Amino acid sequence: SYIKNVGGEKALSGVKSVVTVSSGTIQGTPLELTAKTTNGKLSREIKAMGMSMMKQVVNDKGAYIVQQGQRKDLAGEDLKDMKDEAVPFAELTLAKKAGVTLEGIESVNGTDAYAIKDGKSTYYFDTKTGLKVAESKTVDMGGKPMTQMIMLGDYREVKGIKFPYHTTLNIGMEIDLTTTDVKINEGVSDADFQ
Repeated sequence: SYIKNVGGEKALSGVKSVVTVSSGTIQGTPLELTAKTTNGKLSREIKAMGMSMMKQVVNDKGAYIVQQGQRKDLAGEDLKDMKDEAVPFAELTLAKKAGVTLEGIESVNGTDAYAIKDGKSTYYFDTKTGLKVAESKTVDMGGKPMTQMIMLGDYREVKGIKFPYHTTLNIGMEIDLTTTDVKINEGVSDADFQ
């Protein structure tokens, strides 16, 4: 029902690329998050006061993360996970993917949501609206497993497809982001994924 409620399979399948620009603050510092996705390629960059804080890239050659000037090339499970995210709508493949399970119904911010588990990630879909309200992912932080939580809300329509305009990231600290721009099938070039 999520796919139907955000615009339908035909509309989502017609999307070749998505660009989202979001802004917010962390400990009073203004942040900007730019995410660009095409089939098989992804670029996410967080800038604070114009300086790059973190960048994630997936391209034909592989995937890497740059944090505080340090580049780390991804391999194994990390590479596979990042490549799985390098599509405009991962939900299109979720229903057909092996190993994906319905864990049950959980309360997310007072809303009943279906918990769908896929490896280290769990997606939460509102039982009434079908919209994705949250996502959690277990990541390795210096040898210790840590759960990162993303809360989603304020869905708005862009070219017939609904996108969450409010995102709260909890990655050890909370970052509140408001989407300021969404572009579909425009604003992406090969240079974005180098």
